[in-house]
Amino acid sequence: AEAFAVIPWFQIFKDADLNGARMTAKTLEEARAGLCAALRDFDGMFYSLLDTNWMPYECSGIPNDTIMIPLLRSIFAEPEFRDKSLGVEWYTGHQNTYRRITDCSCLGMERQRIAMESFLKLQPDFTWASEWDEANENDHLQPTVSNGRSVTRMVRHYVDLMAGREQTPLPDDDVSIPNLVLAYRKAVVLGEYVEAQVVNIPDGTAAGDFTVSFRWLSGDGRTVKAFSARKLSATRCRQETFAVSSVDIADARGLYPELTVVDAKGVKKVYADGFWPMGIEGTRTLDAYWVKHALRDVCRGVTGSLLIGPREADGTFVISGSVAGPRKFRSIEVLEGPDSVFMAESAADHRLGRERFKGCE
Repeated sequence: AEAFAVIPWFQIFKDADLNGARMTAKTLEEARAGLCAALRDFDGMFYSLLDTNWMPYECSGIPNDTIMIPLLRSIFAEPEFRDKSLGVEWYTGHQNTYRRITDCSCLGMERQRIAMESFLKLQPDFTWASEWDEANENDHLQPTVSNGRSVTRMVRHYVDLMAGREQTPLPDDDVSIPNLVLAYRKAVVLGEYVEAQVVNIPDGTAAGDFTVSFRWLSGDGRTVKAFSARKLSATRCRQETFAVSSVDIADARGLYPELTVVDAKGVKKVYADGFWPMGIEGTRTLDAYWVKHALRDVCRGVTGSLLIGPREADGTFVISGSVAGPRKFRSIEVLEGPDSVFMAESAADHRLGRERFKGCE
């Protein structure tokens, strides 16, 4: 005979109690009593990390480490509930054009790392990673234009860690490059903070500490903002964040990242080629994505030129250019600010390298 387990999702706290700063012993005890009563009628419970642990840019939420994890572990340690199942949901982040909503991620790589660290402490019976195919949200687990294989690398590290397996690199990795991820938003509105994260994902190829230095450059190579060097353990998944108010660097509308890494043996490497530029927009941005550049996935050695012709009476002008690189391009895109004004795909008809369009005023 077939058997089914009924494992529902419970609302652990009332909406009014979801601010951790207002948490009281009475509120916590009521939540515990409600969970215990529900567990007696079902085969387990399903917990979403997003139900209580909101992003700090939105509201404080209820911390996992000090409240949620101890609460759930104490309940499932009770003899009455040891045979019940605990499931946990997570996803990489919800990043799109309407950024200021309650379940969006303003944390870049940190949202995923926090979730994985919670798994290590909770030791759930199963996990569920949410994903939906809306390309504008960039919340996929598979490689994407903005994520690369950064999500895959972090999942692989933590799954092997939880299973007690040896940490190893991806089969096609160049291990002379550290398994670091450089993440930042593609565009911010003037007044927001410009943040860049450098995340180490251990894979058994390095020991000791990395010393990481970071700076933003202008289009002509001028240093816009340089930060002091930081230390990152090569054997722990941790991050360093370099932040500056966009108001302090408002004279630079385009920013280009440069990351310098010195490993424990003193080998120094500078990474500045192949990264997505960041734009500082005056009033709006239609792109709240974080780009998450795994250093080993970045395509280097790409060169190109762009020539914009004079504007004619009808407002149109001709743009022409060329791009070359070590890999085959799937598409080439021309942007004006945050907006795509032209995209040529490999399957499109040949256009003799020229396209006429009307530019924005």
